[in-house]
Amino acid sequence: MEITLLSSDSIKLRGKHASLAVNPTVKATYNAVLILGAIDGTKLKVEKETVIVAGPGDYEIGGIKISAIKGGDSVVYSIAIDGVDILLGGEACLQKLQSKVKDHHIVIIQTDGSTDLSFIATFSPRVVLFYGAAAKEHTQKVAKEGMKQQDKFSVTLDKLP
Repeated sequence: MEITLLSSDSIKLRGKHASLAVNPTVKATYNAVLILGAIDGTKLKVEKETVIVAGPGDYEIGGIKISAIKGGDSVVYSIAIDGVDILLGGEACLQKLQSKVKDHHIVIIQTDGSTDLSFIATFSPRVVLFYGAAAKEHTQKVAKEGMKQQDKFSVTLDKLP
């Protein structure tokens, strides 16, 4: 399973059989696109045959299981790719829905820097990834010495820290 930063506000998640993009602004081929919150449709770059997920519900696309929970104007996604459980959402929405979401291996947070990050511990993640406007700031707050920012993260279930 691989997670790649496409732009400051867009990421790609790729499993063995399918790939998803979150708010893509880079044109490429994806099996599905996940929309976190309000987005300018003219900036969204997708092929006509791409499945677009923008609201609550349960979905399965190419073996990837997705559960979406509405939280205000945004959506939080629980995603299972190649046996790895991923929680994905904006920081304010994740904080609001923390009592309704189970533990996940990886938590991916689209961040704008407006929230205290102490709520992340409630998800018991093994890995926390940030992207968005305040990603660098938050990474510096929680990173251990010697850690650096990366644009790509690859892992399998048995290799999770």
